[in-house]
Amino acid sequence: MKIQSIVSYLAPGALTLACLSTGWSVTAHAFTPDARTTTQLVVTPEYKEGELLVKFKNTAHRIPSMRFGANAVPEVDRFESIHKKSGKAGVLSEEPWRIARLKPGSDTVRLKERLARHPDVESVELNYRVTAAQIPNDPRFSEQWSLHNIGQTGGTFDADVDAPEAWNLTTGSNSVVVAVIDTGVDYTHEDLRNNMWINTREIPGNGIDDDGNGYVDDVYGYDFFNNDGDPSDDFGHGTHVAGIIAAAGNNGVGITGLSWSAKIMAVKFLGANGYGYVSDAVRAIHYATTMGAKIMNNSWGGGAYSQALYDVIAEANTAGALFVAAAGNEGTNTDFKPVFPAGYDVPNVVSVSATGSSDDRAYFSNFGKASVDLAAPGLDILSTVPQGRCTLCDATGYLRLSGTSMAAPHVAGTAALILSQTNLSPSQLRQRLMESADRLPSLAGLTMCSGRLNTDRALRSVTEPCVVSTLLPPLPDLALSNLTGPVSVKAGSSVSVNIQLENLGGTAAPWAFTMFALSSNPILNWDNNPQGYSWLGYHYVQPFAPGNAIISVVFNVPNATTPGTYYLQGVVDYGNAVREFNENNNTSNIIQIQVLAP
Repeated sequence: MKIQSIVSYLAPGALTLACLSTGWSVTAHAFTPDARTTTQLVVTPEYKEGELLVKFKNTAHRIPSMRFGANAVPEVDRFESIHKKSGKAGVLSEEPWRIARLKPGSDTVRLKERLARHPDVESVELNYRVTAAQIPNDPRFSEQWSLHNIGQTGGTFDADVDAPEAWNLTTGSNSVVVAVIDTGVDYTHEDLRNNMWINTREIPGNGIDDDGNGYVDDVYGYDFFNNDGDPSDDFGHGTHVAGIIAAAGNNGVGITGLSWSAKIMAVKFLGANGYGYVSDAVRAIHYATTMGAKIMNNSWGGGAYSQALYDVIAEANTAGALFVAAAGNEGTNTDFKPVFPAGYDVPNVVSVSATGSSDDRAYFSNFGKASVDLAAPGLDILSTVPQGRCTLCDATGYLRLSGTSMAAPHVAGTAALILSQTNLSPSQLRQRLMESADRLPSLAGLTMCSGRLNTDRALRSVTEPCVVSTLLPPLPDLALSNLTGPVSVKAGSSVSVNIQLENLGGTAAPWAFTMFALSSNPILNWDNNPQGYSWLGYHYVQPFAPGNAIISVVFNVPNATTPGTYYLQGVVDYGNAVREFNENNNTSNIIQIQVLAP
């Protein structure tokens, strides 16, 4: 099975990956690097007890009316000017906003609610604490709207992951290793070389497997496409992903990643054309697991359900590694048409869709209330690429790309920041990421919690429980058995076949949708739509409870059919979500049909 990275390069005749190169020119916004980290004031949830900010409806109204009489507020000790002095005693003068100093023991939040209902008050606020948000001195940080959106691309202010606010808590740790399982990584890049994972047990270039892990000279990782120890990037996709996760921050060079110092393990299994195969993906994931990566970014997808891939992802889950995956760029609902590996039902898998700079779903992004965990910025994302000659290379070393390929590493980088502070299991990390996301009306019903990644809230564990829609558990193989005995039919005539469909899972589903085909090949590949078969229609079973259902299938054998042995085959769907049309785990007991000459 062939798989591809999830990016579509918009240059004519280029390949489809999990990112979409915009093909736009890159113009740097004016930004003067400073030797130190610059700061910007931001609001955090904390507030000052015993104080409120009060705006009065009438600037000439006298304060004493709030302290005496029918509308008295006795908890207020006094009102003070914020920046101008009052005129006469007890008169607000031209200043509508005042600081209300409360008496000791007053409930600040409850009093805020009372004051909001006062006839003389237009507005009342908590006196929030603000802190200095770290803005790195990387010269092109001002172009990274996904981290700090001030409308620089024409988008919506603050439609971002709140990275500067998160960096007040941590900028990451070099103890956290993130495996970029992709087209490789340019480990010599100016913004990545200091954040590359290095296998210290391997001696570079001696042609010996020094650490005995089965791979020679795997210093920065391994290339499973070319089977060598050099995972350099000859396509550009993996390097772009790596920069979003962990381009060095505040180093006065280029851009910054979510985690300024996480270590990137380069695990290559996609080649120079952006394609690879399941066998190499399995080896790559196993390598990342055994070499200790606790986060894996997987901006690729394609092909049908693979039990081999499922098993190796489950192995990573057991080892405590989060598996972040791009949801795909087909613009479809993956509740009904799953994309793998994002669609595997393993607790460590986080499926990520993409948003733009106005917090709307990117037009190309897949979505799914039951199959996509959260969204993250993925449109027009500036990041690192190789400077050489390749599909996504650029002479500047930086390029804007779009795709769920770009959304996934925002989540992986955020996970790296979280793990630099606390040790969470993959399922706990996944839950934290989903429940801390900003709930957006534009994503309602498009992700499990209708949320877009918020790195600051995730670090602070500011979460809101959400009702998560889940797919029904997979049923075991569809049991198809022939109840009518051997079937033979002359070409050009009709035949009726009774079959028995059995739910072997022990759990009822609302309904089952069963499709049938007649093929000259006993192994029908539903995914690739091969020649040599004809559809026989479909059948509903409602409800699809454990037990048997007798189905009568009637079909005509075309005159053009060559006499010989044919095969009645079926695939079952159930509940409210299409899983996959994979004959290996959905079909059994194929019924043979003997077609005779007319």
